[in-house]
Amino acid sequence: MAIMPSPARRPSLRMSLIILSTVGAAAVAGLVAVPSAGATSSAASTTTTAYEKAVPVCGKVTGKHVRCFAMKLVRSTFGAAGAHAMAAKPSYAEGPAGGYSPAAVATAYGITPSATTTVKVGIVDAYGDTSLRADVGVFDAKYGLPGETPSSLKIVGQTGGATPTTDSGWGVEQSLDVEAVRGLCNKCQIIVVEASSAGDADLATAENEAVTLGATVVSNSFGQAESASTPDSTFIAAFAHKGVAQVASTGDDGWFDWDGLNKNYASSDSPALPAALPTTVAVGGTSLYLNDNGTRASETVWNENGPADQFGLQLGKEMGASGGGCSTLYTAPAWQHAVAGFSGTGCGTKRLAADISAIADPFTGYDIYDSFGSQGLGWETIGGTSLAAPVISAMWALAGGPAGVATPALSLYGHFKSDTTKPYYDVQVGGNGICGTASATACSADLGTTGAGESPNTVGYGQVDCYWAGPTATLATSNGQCHAKVGYDGPSGVGTPKGTALFKALNPTAKITAPTSITHGKTAAFKGTTSTDPFPGGTITKYSWTWGDGSAATAGSAPTHKYAKAGKYSVKLVVTDSYGRVSPTLVHPVTVK
Repeated sequence: MAIMPSPARRPSLRMSLIILSTVGAAAVAGLVAVPSAGATSSAASTTTTAYEKAVPVCGKVTGKHVRCFAMKLVRSTFGAAGAHAMAAKPSYAEGPAGGYSPAAVATAYGITPSATTTVKVGIVDAYGDTSLRADVGVFDAKYGLPGETPSSLKIVGQTGGATPTTDSGWGVEQSLDVEAVRGLCNKCQIIVVEASSAGDADLATAENEAVTLGATVVSNSFGQAESASTPDSTFIAAFAHKGVAQVASTGDDGWFDWDGLNKNYASSDSPALPAALPTTVAVGGTSLYLNDNGTRASETVWNENGPADQFGLQLGKEMGASGGGCSTLYTAPAWQHAVAGFSGTGCGTKRLAADISAIADPFTGYDIYDSFGSQGLGWETIGGTSLAAPVISAMWALAGGPAGVATPALSLYGHFKSDTTKPYYDVQVGGNGICGTASATACSADLGTTGAGESPNTVGYGQVDCYWAGPTATLATSNGQCHAKVGYDGPSGVGTPKGTALFKALNPTAKITAPTSITHGKTAAFKGTTSTDPFPGGTITKYSWTWGDGSAATAGSAPTHKYAKAGKYSVKLVVTDSYGRVSPTLVHPVTVK
């Protein structure tokens, strides 16, 4: 994002927060530590004197380069900008640095990390980390996992050969990605592909290499603003591998990157790539709170800035928030466009990030071990949507991978529409725009220039919240793009997982309406019109009938057939839907008299 050259923040952006100014940043630091309503974890109620703040691991980028989205907690002091008063977690949930352990995250999401799987998970990162294997070894030893072998953890360069040696601050990101997958999927085969740089061309080469090496799930915890430059065609093509779940973080700067406003950066007015590509699985971020027994108490949209940006604005700091928003370039896949609730996002025909969400808030983060370079401090608590992406990748691997689904996000939307077991948690609280949880009226009063009624989108920093229709003072008719709603919404997509069922492949279901007893020599009618499709926007487009009497197969939804001889036969029907998914064969026995 480019630094705004001149438009000074208008006076009311500060003056409306005068009450916070009078109590000072120290009070703000205490306020931001309060978890969401409904959380009953010990972490929410036990007060300690330790203070920490979250800082990005990777810096800003320009042009055709990406940044990693990891955020780490660093020790701070009372009253420091962005500092939280940390609270102790129950011993079973706490890692060595005070964040969540793998067991805590697994319990919250209802998964079994030790389950057997043969899925290969690719992890694509930039630059080299010569300590990565040793660091993962420390992590494994801590949690009683088997030591890594060349087969269980393969680390290669972007063309499958030697790894780069450049240290550009991505060591924390690499340790996070591998240790999040390993902690939640103990038996996955992990393939780390280190790109020579954070440039689009090198990342594209690395992405392709991960697929070439057999990964059917690939985790990508990086991105760049969709509007930052003309997208690199090879970069886009690298995220379009059929049958591979290419998982991508939506970013840590909020809806349309508005969070940079607090340091005088303009919004990019777009979501991040590669998450905004319709061929990827875009992963948003949540704050995850636990009950005392380790189960999930609640999840809310991750946004550290507070309602109407009251904390980030007061502190002049990018506090962090889950990214996302409607693409300015790409059309929504048919299953996303047709999902119930999509019309309430205001995206029209455009692609929306996210598809699904998971833990990202650094203050409800995950502990990793990293010793590489200047940032490697040993055990650390890490968050950001960089955590959400490998968490989702690990769960997809536990589910068996995409299982032949050409565009794996289709499975998520199919379960959301049709699965009566509802294998997802509906995130209904929070927002990733500047207003956060504040109403449009309250947000306008705090951030407008003349009080209630004016849009913060007109202040001069680009689009910062979807309550308003673009850079105008007109309220949008649909604002689910950046505000959590019941059901599908922009910040969380279909929600967060309950177990691994959400990732399982689905198919249409063939159904036959026909008699079970017919007379030979007479024409009988058969119907497949009650066959069903589980996916939003999906329709049955092909019917294939076989009759069991040696005659040719028949197409059509309602064919007729005449049996020449008496006997017992098996009528079989297979249907194909508009997404190319094929049903299991349905057998209908008939007796011919």
